[in-house]
Amino acid sequence: MALIKCPDCGKEISNKSRACIYCGCPIESAPMQTDNVSYKIKIISISDEKVFVQTMFNLSLCSTLGAKHICSHLPYEFPQPLPYRDCQFLMDTLNKIGCTVETNKNTETNTPALKIIEEPIQANDNVVKCPKCGSTQIATVNRGWSMIWGLIGSGNACNVCQNCGHKWNPKK
Repeated sequence: MALIKCPDCGKEISNKSRACIYCGCPIESAPMQTDNVSYKIKIISISDEKVFVQTMFNLSLCSTLGAKHICSHLPYEFPQPLPYRDCQFLMDTLNKIGCTVETNKNTETNTPALKIIEEPIQANDNVVKCPKCGSTQIATVNRGWSMIWGLIGSGNACNVCQNCGHKWNPKK
């Protein structure tokens, strides 16, 4: 008996087992290697466009317009290579809804599995911040009444920081 690595979790198991005893991954049906290799997915055909669009949207892979674009441009190859687990999950999901899918090892060198966005994220200047602590957890409430002033000014709005409790007039 020899020990091999599970293609899914990487733990050592017997080469005669049909599934990994740790994660349950079937050994015979694992066609891809898991050694830090990324894979590209190509969708060949789609059986039901509505189900495909809904599935892609539910998986947060693209918008409904993006999924419709994929449907109209078959065969479609995803531009980003995926790691083994993501690739296997997406293949299984697409096969369940009747899509024909094929995978290829990513042949490009030094290509990360996920693209890193190098553009800086623009800060939104219209966000209300507490002048005392700078927190953005702000609530707007009515001033209420007091024993000294009674109901004078009770209808005026007042910003309250949920972090430090500081109150200020929102017009400032």
